[in-house]
Amino acid sequence: MWFPCLLVLGVISCVATSGCGASGPPRVQISGKVTLDGAPLDSGSISFIPEEGVVGPMAGGEITPGGLYLIQATAGPTTGPHRVEIKAWQASGEHEVVGVGGSTVGPSAGGAVATSKMIIPSRYNAKSELSVQIEPGENVHDFTLKSEP
Repeated sequence: MWFPCLLVLGVISCVATSGCGASGPPRVQISGKVTLDGAPLDSGSISFIPEEGVVGPMAGGEITPGGLYLIQATAGPTTGPHRVEIKAWQASGEHEVVGVGGSTVGPSAGGAVATSKMIIPSRYNAKSELSVQIEPGENVHDFTLKSEP
């Protein structure tokens, strides 16, 4: 007598916790190319931040050699307007760091540390003026950036 009741409760519990597929609004694939002063970026990152009123998480990915990026739909942005932030760094030398007394390994030991500088103007990242409209399906958006205004 208890077994059928437990079986029914188990089925109801599974259905209640599994839901009806993926939660949240559908995400889409986005890809494209990023250039700076006419040359493709060798590396960097790109982020799509939903603008006010758009439901969904921020999406981001890596910019690979040739300036290419691809964010699959499983991690992509949702539809609607998004602000875009693009970042890339370039090695700028080394900096000598004083070690912490007694440390013999790792950053605490001190020594030369590689430094880098942001090569993308802030109007394309921290103070981004870039935005795109993300549509259902696959999206392709290229970005042509300039060092000077």
